[in-house]
Amino acid sequence: TIFFKESERKTTVKERFWSAGHRLLGWDRLDNHPITKKTERQIVQFVKRRAASFDKIIVSDYRHGLLTKSLASGLVALAKKNKKPMYIDSQVAHGDGNHLWYAGADLFCLNVKEAISIDPHFDAVRLKPSLKTLARKLKTRAVILKLGERGSLGFLRGLYIASSALRVKAVDTT
Repeated sequence: TIFFKESERKTTVKERFWSAGHRLLGWDRLDNHPITKKTERQIVQFVKRRAASFDKIIVSDYRHGLLTKSLASGLVALAKKNKKPMYIDSQVAHGDGNHLWYAGADLFCLNVKEAISIDPHFDAVRLKPSLKTLARKLKTRAVILKLGERGSLGFLRGLYIASSALRVKAVDTT
């Protein structure tokens, strides 16, 4: 584990209030401004120095300012240069997606909202051709569409693979 610290960035605080096992209220205090160029350079140097020892590069982007467009595309380039598979799971923030920043990564995990942010013509009924279109737009050979209680559908190197959702008792979806 390595930490990159910016003295001017505030720590994210998430508060949840419960009563008798039920969540009544929740709010988040976030600092989503983009990282500095200095921090971006430190992250790139860290990955450059250690990429040879990685099995794969996994990006889980919650859209809180850490991953800028140039850092995202730079990480994809480093993964390609070092022949490391790169897997992307990025959330849509306020209606706009950033998945195209990662074009060329090996695998994308998306929900329907994220798929629509990439392709406004995404058809949630005709999933197979829609997944193929997403793969083309993202310049990837693997897209997994998360369908919540309906499971998932993957388009992996030209094959479609469906999986059922696991039965769970959700307590707090956040």
